[in-house]
Amino acid sequence: MERKVKFGICADVHAATIPEGEKRIADFLEACRKENVDFVIELGDFCTPDYADGKTDAIGNPIHPKRDKYLNIQNVVDLWKNFEKPAYHVLGNHEHDTCDKKTVLDFYGEKNGAYYSFDKGGFHFVVLDNNYYLYNGEEYPYDTSNYYKDGKNKALGYLPKEQLEWLKQDLAKTKNPSILFAHNWLHELPAYTHKEESKKNYDELMKIMTEAPSGVYMCMYGHVHVDHIFRTNNIWQYSINSMSNCWIGTAFDVRERYSAEADEVFPALPRSVPWKDAVYAIVEMDEDGAMVTGTKSEFVGPSPEETGVYTNKKVPWNKRTFPVYISPEIISRYITWMK
Repeated sequence: MERKVKFGICADVHAATIPEGEKRIADFLEACRKENVDFVIELGDFCTPDYADGKTDAIGNPIHPKRDKYLNIQNVVDLWKNFEKPAYHVLGNHEHDTCDKKTVLDFYGEKNGAYYSFDKGGFHFVVLDNNYYLYNGEEYPYDTSNYYKDGKNKALGYLPKEQLEWLKQDLAKTKNPSILFAHNWLHELPAYTHKEESKKNYDELMKIMTEAPSGVYMCMYGHVHVDHIFRTNNIWQYSINSMSNCWIGTAFDVRERYSAEADEVFPALPRSVPWKDAVYAIVEMDEDGAMVTGTKSEFVGPSPEETGVYTNKKVPWNKRTFPVYISPEIISRYITWMK
């Protein structure tokens, strides 16, 4: 059996909080059309729904009366939904800032559910939903920002036991090598490890992956807004950079990267470093490996260095100096399968 598949991939669009989200998605999908991909997939934090009252945005601020001048969130969702090839969603944490899982799945029109699998071109693709947390020994799904509350001693980005068992059975049934998609990473990243996250069940997940009869070749995830790849137990762990930005927090507030009005419409914008253009990748996989053709943009406004991100200043949201290097690109690379 010939193994060959091509797909477009992006992560962390943040269309409801960063300007030009609709254009970024349109540009990505047009590139995928030209490449004649077999499917497209986004890895979460795509376009956060508004609150049910219709008056507040994803981070609880009143929706600015001029937002429609910059963004129509329904248009963003419809662009994806109406793409002529299969278009898959992975749920991110920020989709759950304003609602529960059912609401966001209905908003996206995602019929597959929060986790599912499919086969294309001789590969088995698995979409996971690790938007759960473990708190005092109990598993909770992300729901309307509940993961921000009672923040101590939580394991965030947690894969619940029911889903672990489903994954084990799913991988046991397929005769194709598997690629796993999730929003949060599926392996420990030392730069992002907190003591309260030590209860994550990485070891159990890794055992399931390494014992999969047909193999797991790679895990692809977003969330950290950085282009990074490493290997453990012959499985590639690949962080796909954000399509639009990197959040740097209130310690590095920068106004008017776009305009004063845009800062009002998008309250998260001054605490982010945005890219000028959409950043995404086209991935071609075959029996031997994967060719990733990435894209590169440039910063809007001051660079992280000019903003002082790397000056060892403590970042309030993670209580330490900034842990990743920010770059507006996904590097093109060839990945050889470790069978």
